[in-house]
Amino acid sequence: MQKPPLLVDHGNLDRINDISFDGTGKRMATCSSDMTVKIWKKIGASKKGISSSAAEEDLMSSVRSGSSSFPDDNESDSGQRRWVNTHKIQAHNGPVWKVAWADPHFGQIIASCSFDRKAIVFEETAAADSTSDSDTVWTQRKIIVDCQASVIDAKFGPQQEGLILALASVDGLVQVYQACLVPFLS
Repeated sequence: MQKPPLLVDHGNLDRINDISFDGTGKRMATCSSDMTVKIWKKIGASKKGISSSAAEEDLMSSVRSGSSSFPDDNESDSGQRRWVNTHKIQAHNGPVWKVAWADPHFGQIIASCSFDRKAIVFEETAAADSTSDSDTVWTQRKIIVDCQASVIDAKFGPQQEGLILALASVDGLVQVYQACLVPFLS
C-alpha cells in the first residue's frame, strides 16, 4: 500500500508556480504569484522506493492544492518526514514564475524570474550576527534587467560549463549569462 503524499502548508497568498530541489534533495525552493520565493528544508526520514521525479510531482500537486497542513512536530520523531520553511524572499515586483538551483559545486545559489522582467540570483551566506552554523540569509548577488518582457524561465547549466544561467522571456528571446568569478557574482 502506498503512503499518502506529504502535504505541505505553503502559506502563500497566491498559487505556487514552480518547485526546484537542490542537488541533495534535502531542500527545495518554491515560487509564487504572491511575489515570493521560499526555501524549505526536509526534516525526518526520506521516502524510499520512489523516484525523485515522482516524489517531486507528488509534492507539487500537494503544494498546489493549498488545503494541506504541516504534520505535528511529534511526527518527525517517529520517522515521518516533513518540510519546514526556513526562508521567505520577497525581491520581485510581480508574480515569480520559476526558481532554479545551481549545481552545488558553486555553493548554495538560486535564481528566480518574474513578470517584472527581472531575474535575480541569490546566494546563501552566513548571517552577519550569526551565532551558529544554521543562521543564514539569502543575499541578492545579481539582478538581471536586460529583458524587455516577462521572464518566464530560468535554468542553470551543467557544472562542466561553469556557472551559466539561461533566461527565456515571452518575447521569444533566450539570453545566456556566465559568471566570470563565482564568488563575485556581481
